[in-house]
Amino acid sequence: MLPGTEGVALQSLVDNKPALTLVGKDITDPKAIGGTVFLRKVNFYWFAMMYKLQNPGSNYKYLGTEKVGDITYDKVSLTYSSDVTKKEQNDEFILYFNPETHLVD
Repeated sequence: MLPGTEGVALQSLVDNKPALTLVGKDITDPKAIGGTVFLRKVNFYWFAMMYKLQNPGSNYKYLGTEKVGDITYDKVSLTYSSDVTKKEQNDEFILYFNPETHLVD
């Protein structure tokens, strides 16, 4: 998050106002603050992702299996329809479904 630095960084995004501290000191660097905004919004997406998988416009493609360590995962490509997102190009995610836990690792 802050290359070349050590210590605990705390981020927040409250009322669309980002804040970032490193070892209790305020960080005001615009690039670091931009990263805070991005990460706070992305983390919310990932926390809610499992509930979004059934949303209209979710496009899946089964990619087969892949063994990683001792686990053979089912791989699924996930993208979203531009008709729904209104974006010209959407992100693509590769999800690894754990057959033992039934979770996405």
